Amino acid sequence: MMRIKIIAILSGCVAIVAAGTLFAATLQVGNPAVVLMAGQTVEIPLTSTLPIAGDLTARGAFQPGDVTFTAGPGCHLSNGGCTLLITAASTSKNYTEVPVTVSESAATNTPVFALSVISPREFSPNTNVSEADSPSLLLANQKDDPKISQNQISSEVASNVKHPPAPLQRSGNSLFYGIAESHPGLLAVSKATNNDFTAATNGPAYQIVTLTNHDVMQPLAVTITGPGASSFSIDDKTSDYGVNQNCATKNNLASGESCLVIVKGKVGDPSQAPQTATLTIQGNNNDVATFKLTNTTYVYAAGGFNALGDASVSGGDLLAQCTAGTCSNALQGTTGNNYASTNFSVGQWINALSVTPAGNLLVGGVFGAIGGATSGATSGTAALLAQCTPGGSVTGDACINQIQTGAITNAYAFNNAYIDAITSVFSISTSSFVALGGDFANIRGFSVTSGQKMLAKCGYSNTSPNQTCNLYLTGASIKYANNAISAVDYLNSMVSVGGLFTQIAGYPSSAPSSGTTFASCSTSTCTQGMGSNNPNNSILGMTNDGTSLYMGGVFTQIGGYTDSSGGYPLVSCTPGTTTSCSNALSGTNDANGYIEGLAYSGGDLYVGGRFTTIGGATPVSGGNMLAVCTVGGTCSNFVTDTNPYASGNDWEGVIAAVAVGDQTSITAI
Repeated sequence: MMRIKIIAILSGCVAIVAAGTLFAATLQVGNPAVVLMAGQTVEIPLTSTLPIAGDLTARGAFQPGDVTFTAGPGCHLSNGGCTLLITAASTSKNYTEVPVTVSESAATNTPVFALSVISPREFSPNTNVSEADSPSLLLANQKDDPKISQNQISSEVASNVKHPPAPLQRSGNSLFYGIAESHPGLLAVSKATNNDFTAATNGPAYQIVTLTNHDVMQPLAVTITGPGASSFSIDDKTSDYGVNQNCATKNNLASGESCLVIVKGKVGDPSQAPQTATLTIQGNNNDVATFKLTNTTYVYAAGGFNALGDASVSGGDLLAQCTAGTCSNALQGTTGNNYASTNFSVGQWINALSVTPAGNLLVGGVFGAIGGATSGATSGTAALLAQCTPGGSVTGDACINQIQTGAITNAYAFNNAYIDAITSVFSISTSSFVALGGDFANIRGFSVTSGQKMLAKCGYSNTSPNQTCNLYLTGASIKYANNAISAVDYLNSMVSVGGLFTQIAGYPSSAPSSGTTFASCSTSTCTQGMGSNNPNNSILGMTNDGTSLYMGGVFTQIGGYTDSSGGYPLVSCTPGTTTSCSNALSGTNDANGYIEGLAYSGGDLYVGGRFTTIGGATPVSGGNMLAVCTVGGTCSNFVTDTNPYASGNDWEGVIAAVAVGDQTSITAI
């Protein structure tokens, strides 16, 4: 009969804090000391030179109900394969170094290890255990080495404990079980981790279960079921994630072989409640491990405000995440300041957001610091390009400087330090990039002549901050815009640009005498403008649905469309030799102030700016509206909190940047 044992590792879960030399006797325990938090379960390995017959027991001087011992998967099967599960009740009192004796009738030795049960409050939340903190100790009974006592061993182990393990979440029956692992996000960029995979799948949209087969070869089936199954997918690419293989590409798992199940969330409807489904990992003999998947779609919003809905920060500007109408701070889990702030910068407001393929956020503006990341500037003014992991589960810094590592100088935008727009991630050859626009002539040491404005191309990686920047217009004879670029979008292998400029890369050949210019640019030329129908004022926001471009700003005429309501229109534009535009909404209820933040998702447009109503939405009083608009229809206020608007003294509380993305979590059932 073939049997399989699969183990998955919980991020930060280092429940066993020491590894010792095994007993020389028949029954051996692999760990001399175990530190367990109340409410947790841990496991320790046991080996035997004879089969374990089924009467494995463990005992220690604990009060009834505080600590229980259970023979885990692999017991009663064969020599060499057994696990002892130890559970401490959530109400357990503290115990320090209590000797635990393990017994089995066929064994010639009864090994002893030390068990401590400790309340969670005994540990600092800002430190972590790593393998380097775990001493390698010899555990011996008195017959093996009378000079080494249990107290000496346990004291040395306790002195090396910096932080308790995270709760161990087991899943499955006695032969087949697992432990969920939440993704470490950007933590892997700057801090050592014990994960045996690379951080190439960084981000909240990915979750991972690490599987290891500790028995003979076994068939492997991985499925997602339940009402929310369509909100998730399993990565089936053949690429290797670090030293591991992708489980989705394997029909069988050999003994000792490991692979990863990579679960990816899909962007859904931000107005809906989180979607849930069940991940099932199946082997032979009805051995099964199951995990609960949860996926939440958020609207991210930022700008010159410190409060949106009931979320607020003090000391800088807020990066908010809103779902089902309720908002929170997207950087709430960070060790550093959970807001954008000045630090050798023009100001602290956020102008640009873009969601990466992994679910992280690229963030730009005029700020010099955010979420623990800084530009590194020591003089002058600087604008930070940050990559941030959103959500409350981040430990350490939530953000990194995307274009800085080591001793690199000028790892920021300067010479007018404004980053106003960021595209989605795109590829040229086999490399990934984002395009940046703004009011800057230098970024990461690459420059154009002062007074000219750069359309920059910066490398993208969600694992390394060591990304370079240079000109996007590398093949053009004129490689800059003559004024600030405030909106960019990547569509049809071209970067569409708008802003305050009248010429970019020499297009058009004669700058208009009034208004601004729109263009779509390859790396060598800019075309597809609007001719005489160019906007009569600045384009400030831009997004696409894969076919059409949506734009907003300070203009009232653009691409052949003229607003007749006295407000500022939200338009839909068709790129081509001459790009034409029409009203993206029904009727004439345009925004009563300018539009700046735009994101498209699932047939809806999420819109921010400096307005209190748009598309027939009930006006807000006290700040600016974050609206959701149906393409070809009307709008409503997306925020339903007590204070359903953005407010703050900085830059009149404008919502300058909007994006839509998802966050996924996984827990054992």
